[in-house]
Amino acid sequence: MFDHILGNQKIKSYLTRIVERETVGNSLLFAGPDGVGKSLFADAFAKLLLCRIDPKGINKHKIESGNHPDIRIYRPEGKIGMHSIASMRQFSEEVYQSPFEAKCKVFIIHEADRMLSFSANALLKTFEEPSYDTVIILVSSSPSALLPTVLSRCRALYFNPLDELEIASFITQRFGKTNEESKLLARMAHGSIGQAVRLTNEGVGPVRSLMLDLLVKGQLSRYKELTEVASQIAERVEAEKKEIEVEVRKVLLRGMGDDLTSVQKQGLEKEVEGAVTMHAMQEAYALFDMILSWYRDLHLFHLKGNLAFLMHHDYLEACRAAAAKGSIMPIEDVQKAIAETKIAFERSTSLQICLENLFLKLNILFVK
Repeated sequence: MFDHILGNQKIKSYLTRIVERETVGNSLLFAGPDGVGKSLFADAFAKLLLCRIDPKGINKHKIESGNHPDIRIYRPEGKIGMHSIASMRQFSEEVYQSPFEAKCKVFIIHEADRMLSFSANALLKTFEEPSYDTVIILVSSSPSALLPTVLSRCRALYFNPLDELEIASFITQRFGKTNEESKLLARMAHGSIGQAVRLTNEGVGPVRSLMLDLLVKGQLSRYKELTEVASQIAERVEAEKKEIEVEVRKVLLRGMGDDLTSVQKQGLEKEVEGAVTMHAMQEAYALFDMILSWYRDLHLFHLKGNLAFLMHHDYLEACRAAAAKGSIMPIEDVQKAIAETKIAFERSTSLQICLENLFLKLNILFVK
């Protein structure tokens, strides 16, 4: 079930072993960075649980078509990308129902840390007194944001970023890229196979060029230049959101049939909004991480470190020239500025405003 997923071999072996020994337990936490395969592992593990005794392949067929009644998937909803109280209440009710067709039920809660505190507290009883024929999988890139009482009741599996060579090999084999192209994409992916695939499909992209070209300049003399770059980046991210919305809608409609009730349509729209919101958040975080990695590269040059560890190797000479100018902002100050920007973005400040404020904190605007 896990052969199609790259990396984290120990977790593959562990999950297979606990199913074979029937020691799965009721609550598991799949934690780790974005794009390392946590969701793929959750899907594959659910399939393994339901298809272990499935001689006619009925469960397998229904799972692959997206309409098995014993697998329930919960994703953040709405424009703020949070799990709604209604959906968590539904989860609390369904978790005690008997399986319809398989020998157990599997509940997968994606971005489990995106719960309102009220909802998370309401789930405590579910984790304290789980149904014997239920397996709950929490998937989270920020497990520290979960309630400690929820964390303590889950068997936690921590996923590692993938090795660059492993990602590069995958890109070369799957997409026919040259070794050099694959290495560059793998380096930029920061251990995330999801990010590597996105970069391969969409190209390195103008957003990265806009951002790095700005950072290469180091300082601008006019505020208008700063706002124009922030606006261009925000507009491109917004355009990507619309494309993602179309794709997400196609995926969620799979297996739902043509005649949806008004309640189903409303639920679908909330899930689409939630998925698009989470994508926008991931894109914004990727931008912030790009900025951090640029300053990391500057410090690597400044300290005469091994250039093999550069994150933006294709900007090597530009980075060398920028580092030679001196007066590089301490990496701790960059991290603090980015952390503050992430908080502002999560509180619904527009990406453009977030970028403008971040650029100012990084002293990109030079005032005579």
